[in-house]
Amino acid sequence: MSIAIVKEVNGRVYLDNCVFVDLIDKDYCPRCKQVSEENQLCYDCKYKDYSFNSVLTFGYYIGRWYNLPDAFIVPEKKYWTQYLLKETNPFYRFCKLINDAKKRNPVKNIDEKKEIINILCKGLAWKLRRFDNLIINTIDFLVHVPKYNEDFNGIEPNVFNHGFYYAYYLSKELNIPFLADLIIENECYWEKNLDRFATSNYPQRVEGKNVMIVDDVYTSAKTKEPIAQLLKNNGAIEVYISVMGRTRR
Repeated sequence: MSIAIVKEVNGRVYLDNCVFVDLIDKDYCPRCKQVSEENQLCYDCKYKDYSFNSVLTFGYYIGRWYNLPDAFIVPEKKYWTQYLLKETNPFYRFCKLINDAKKRNPVKNIDEKKEIINILCKGLAWKLRRFDNLIINTIDFLVHVPKYNEDFNGIEPNVFNHGFYYAYYLSKELNIPFLADLIIENECYWEKNLDRFATSNYPQRVEGKNVMIVDDVYTSAKTKEPIAQLLKNNGAIEVYISVMGRTRR
């Protein structure tokens, strides 16, 4: 697979010629990008004091798309992970790429996952430069959603975390630094009564900065809001979330 071209054709965006991306339309919550009438804040954003400014996203992600009756062109196969991109309904190919890159997907090897993430980040970078350039120009560095067992040796961690690679490749595309070791996840935080996330040894790097949290999908603020709050507590001025897909609920 070698998708590298992002283009707009008759108001639709494609990665190469076969992956259609359903961009966020005009009827969305301006903060979290949930579907909302007349560009008004959704219920959650009206009544929750989020620490992040806004969610920036490439397009919509359809949760559990692979269970839909029209998900695949060749429906007789047993497991959705075995389908090739060309056997997937074009409307869901963007969702399939996001799923293929996840750690839990058993079919793709790590090199294939990295290639998919790299490709997706080219598309996200195109969208951010095209529609969110004013924000992008203010960002000082990127962070990701870490895993407690990440042990960095050089550039890459010793375990595969797709969230790391989304931030890594987007950093390259946008030429914005990625501080991979700034945020850590506390091991067994639920058993030890700890906050899930903490800063590493140099939290002063956050003070006075604008930060972007990068991940693959935004559904709710369950994992990203605690990181945003942590960044704000350490002096960040503005915090944005940037994701490949915003889940439609």
